[in-house]
Amino acid sequence: MKVAADRQLYFEPRIAGYDLLVHVPIVEQPSPDGFRSPDPAFQRAVDDRLMRELDERGLEAFPLHPAERGTWITDVEREVWARLAPAQLSLLPPSPPPPPDRRL
Repeated sequence: MKVAADRQLYFEPRIAGYDLLVHVPIVEQPSPDGFRSPDPAFQRAVDDRLMRELDERGLEAFPLHPAERGTWITDVEREVWARLAPAQLSLLPPSPPPPPDRRL
């Protein structure tokens, strides 16, 4: 019981304030920086625990794809803008294409 209460006290207040959770996948072994453990097994255990905690709470994280690391910022920006865009934008017609460049 104490473990469940501690988890609730620890995770619930921290997660409640977020509108978007982003899951950054493991793509390489961590380098020793004096702060994080460089042990890949520990890194996987933390990732597994995070996913279990989210699943137990019925929460979803926006997944980033390991093979598409170069697009992560764009992917997250697109997701944030999709959540922030007013619903009325979908009622507007699409913008017309720009006129052709007639300069020679």
